Amino acid sequence: ISHQIQQDLQINIYNTLGQLIHQQAIQVAPGRQHLPINIQQQANGLYWLVISSAAERQTLSFLKQ
Repeated sequence: ISHQIQQDLQINIYNTLGQLIHQQAIQVAPGRQHLPINIQQQANGLYWLVISSAAERQTLSFLKQ
């Protein structure tokens, strides 16, 4: 996650059925940050990562193998 200003973010992960499997609120400082999220208990497959702030929303897909 990379941001220019300090802000609050909401991290959500959904499976292909649209079920919320992970939810986390974080506050990020300016710069690049790493946020480990454990999804080992989830089945292999496609997931959607949604990162939301007050000003924007970004959706990324990833494949767990």
